[in-house]
Amino acid sequence: DTLALQAIHLLFQNLKVSTENPTDLKSRLNCQLAAWMSFAGVFSVGTGLSHSIGRVIGATWNIPHGITSCITLSEVMRMEATRNPERLALIAKAEGKNIEGVPSEKVALEAADGVDELVRGLGQSKRLRDYGIRKDDLPKIARDVGGRESADALRILERIW
Repeated sequence: DTLALQAIHLLFQNLKVSTENPTDLKSRLNCQLAAWMSFAGVFSVGTGLSHSIGRVIGATWNIPHGITSCITLSEVMRMEATRNPERLALIAKAEGKNIEGVPSEKVALEAADGVDELVRGLGQSKRLRDYGIRKDDLPKIARDVGGRESADALRILERIW
Protein backbone atom coordinates (compact mmCIF):
# COMPACT_ATOMS: atom_id res chain seq x y z
CA ASP A 1 0.00 0.00 0.00
CA THR A 2 2.80 2.43 0.81
CA LEU A 3 4.19 2.49 -2.72
CA ALA A 4 0.74 2.68 -4.30
CA LEU A 5 -0.24 5.61 -2.06
CA GLN A 6 3.03 7.40 -2.84
CA ALA A 7 2.35 6.82 -6.54
CA ILE A 8 -1.05 8.50 -6.16
CA HIS A 9 0.54 11.40 -4.31
CA LEU A 10 3.19 11.88 -7.00
CA LEU A 11 0.66 11.72 -9.83
CA PHE A 12 -1.64 14.26 -8.21
CA GLN A 13 1.31 16.60 -7.67
CA ASN A 14 2.95 16.16 -11.07
CA LEU A 15 0.75 14.77 -13.85
CA LYS A 16 -0.96 18.02 -14.84
CA VAL A 17 2.35 19.92 -14.65
CA SER A 18 4.05 17.30 -16.81
CA THR A 19 1.23 17.41 -19.34
CA GLU A 20 1.22 21.20 -19.56
CA ASN A 21 5.02 21.51 -19.60
CA PRO A 22 6.70 18.41 -21.06
CA THR A 23 10.13 20.00 -20.61
CA ASP A 24 9.70 20.03 -16.81
CA LEU A 25 12.01 17.11 -16.13
CA LYS A 26 11.26 16.97 -12.40
CA SER A 27 7.52 16.46 -12.94
CA ARG A 28 8.20 13.93 -15.71
CA LEU A 29 10.58 12.00 -13.45
CA ASN A 30 8.00 12.00 -10.66
CA CYS A 31 5.35 10.67 -13.05
CA GLN A 32 7.73 7.91 -14.14
CA LEU A 33 8.45 7.05 -10.50
CA ALA A 34 4.71 6.98 -9.82
CA ALA A 35 4.16 4.61 -12.74
CA TRP A 36 6.89 2.33 -11.43
CA MET A 37 5.54 2.46 -7.86
CA SER A 38 2.02 1.68 -9.02
CA PHE A 39 3.12 -1.77 -10.16
CA ALA A 40 3.72 -2.72 -6.53
CA GLY A 41 0.02 -2.15 -5.87
CA VAL A 42 -0.98 -4.39 -8.76
CA PHE A 43 1.03 -7.26 -7.31
CA SER A 44 0.06 -6.79 -3.66
CA VAL A 45 -3.56 -5.65 -3.97
CA GLY A 46 -4.58 -6.61 -7.48
CA THR A 47 -6.89 -4.71 -9.78
CA GLY A 48 -10.57 -4.02 -9.44
CA LEU A 49 -13.70 -3.32 -11.40
CA SER A 50 -12.27 -0.21 -13.04
CA HIS A 51 -9.59 -2.32 -14.71
CA SER A 52 -12.03 -5.09 -15.59
CA ILE A 53 -14.28 -2.63 -17.41
CA GLY A 54 -11.25 -0.90 -18.90
CA ARG A 55 -9.90 -4.11 -20.39
CA VAL A 56 -13.18 -4.77 -22.18
CA ILE A 57 -13.73 -1.27 -23.56
CA GLY A 58 -10.05 -0.77 -24.30
CA ALA A 59 -9.72 -3.95 -26.32
CA THR A 60 -13.04 -3.56 -28.14
CA TRP A 61 -12.86 0.16 -28.99
CA ASN A 62 -9.06 0.56 -29.05
CA ILE A 63 -9.05 3.00 -26.13
CA PRO A 64 -5.71 3.26 -24.28
CA HIS A 65 -5.52 1.97 -20.71
CA GLY A 66 -4.87 5.40 -19.21
CA ILE A 67 -7.98 6.79 -20.88
CA THR A 68 -10.14 3.86 -19.73
CA SER A 69 -8.93 4.56 -16.19
CA CYS A 70 -9.91 8.22 -16.59
CA ILE A 71 -13.37 7.12 -17.70
CA THR A 72 -14.09 4.45 -15.08
CA LEU A 73 -12.08 5.01 -11.91
CA SER A 74 -14.03 7.72 -10.08
CA GLU A 75 -17.40 6.01 -10.55
CA VAL A 76 -16.03 2.73 -9.25
CA MET A 77 -14.61 4.63 -6.28
CA ARG A 78 -18.04 6.16 -5.61
CA MET A 79 -19.57 2.69 -5.63
CA GLU A 80 -16.87 1.48 -3.22
CA ALA A 81 -17.28 4.48 -0.89
CA THR A 82 -19.91 2.73 1.22
CA ARG A 83 -18.22 -0.67 1.02
CA ASN A 84 -14.66 0.32 1.87
CA PRO A 85 -14.50 3.95 3.02
CA GLU A 86 -11.33 3.58 5.10
CA ARG A 87 -9.25 2.43 2.12
CA LEU A 88 -10.55 5.29 -0.01
CA ALA A 89 -9.79 7.72 2.81
CA LEU A 90 -6.13 6.74 2.43
CA ILE A 91 -6.39 7.64 -1.26
CA ALA A 92 -7.94 11.02 -0.45
CA LYS A 93 -5.04 11.73 1.89
CA ALA A 94 -2.54 10.70 -0.81
CA GLU A 95 -4.32 13.08 -3.21
CA GLY A 96 -3.52 15.87 -0.75
CA LYS A 97 -6.98 16.33 0.75
CA ASN A 98 -7.38 17.43 4.38
CA ILE A 99 -9.33 14.58 5.95
CA GLU A 100 -8.99 15.43 9.65
CA GLY A 101 -12.32 15.06 11.43
CA VAL A 102 -14.27 14.27 8.26
CA PRO A 103 -16.39 11.08 8.28
CA SER A 104 -14.69 8.32 6.29
CA GLU A 105 -17.57 7.85 3.84
CA LYS A 106 -17.53 11.56 2.95
CA VAL A 107 -13.74 11.43 2.59
CA ALA A 108 -14.11 8.39 0.31
CA LEU A 109 -16.40 10.40 -1.98
CA GLU A 110 -13.91 13.28 -1.90
CA ALA A 111 -11.26 10.85 -3.16
CA ALA A 112 -13.48 10.11 -6.17
CA ASP A 113 -14.05 13.84 -6.67
CA GLY A 114 -10.28 14.29 -6.66
CA VAL A 115 -9.93 11.84 -9.52
CA ASP A 116 -12.64 13.72 -11.44
CA GLU A 117 -10.79 17.01 -10.88
CA LEU A 118 -7.53 15.50 -12.11
CA VAL A 119 -9.17 14.03 -15.22
CA ARG A 120 -10.95 17.32 -15.99
CA GLY A 121 -7.67 19.18 -15.52
CA LEU A 122 -6.08 16.91 -18.11
CA GLY A 123 -8.89 17.69 -20.58
CA GLN A 124 -10.10 14.08 -20.77
CA SER A 125 -13.74 13.14 -21.30
CA LYS A 126 -15.32 10.70 -18.85
CA ARG A 127 -18.22 9.83 -21.15
CA LEU A 128 -18.24 6.53 -23.02
CA ARG A 129 -20.32 8.10 -25.80
CA ASP A 130 -17.40 10.41 -26.60
CA TYR A 131 -15.36 7.34 -27.54
CA GLY A 132 -17.93 5.84 -29.93
CA ILE A 133 -19.57 3.48 -27.45
CA ARG A 134 -23.34 3.27 -27.90
CA LYS A 135 -25.81 2.91 -25.05
CA ASP A 136 -26.97 -0.43 -26.45
CA ASP A 137 -23.36 -1.70 -26.13
CA LEU A 138 -23.46 -1.41 -22.33
CA PRO A 139 -25.16 -4.75 -21.48
CA LYS A 140 -22.65 -6.67 -23.61
CA ILE A 141 -19.73 -4.85 -22.00
CA ALA A 142 -21.10 -5.76 -18.56
CA ARG A 143 -21.50 -9.40 -19.60
CA ASP A 144 -17.94 -9.43 -20.93
CA VAL A 145 -16.70 -8.11 -17.58
CA GLY A 146 -18.36 -11.24 -16.25
CA GLY A 147 -18.79 -12.93 -12.94
CA ARG A 148 -20.28 -11.33 -9.90
CA GLU A 149 -19.15 -7.92 -11.08
CA SER A 150 -21.37 -7.74 -14.17
CA ALA A 151 -24.34 -6.14 -12.35
CA ASP A 152 -22.08 -3.52 -10.73
CA ALA A 153 -20.36 -3.00 -14.08
CA LEU A 154 -23.68 -2.25 -15.79
CA ARG A 155 -24.57 0.34 -13.12
CA ILE A 156 -21.18 2.00 -13.57
CA LEU A 157 -21.43 1.89 -17.37
CA GLU A 158 -24.85 3.55 -17.30
CA ARG A 159 -23.47 6.37 -15.12
CA ILE A 160 -20.50 7.02 -17.40
CA TRP A 161 -22.29 6.63 -20.72
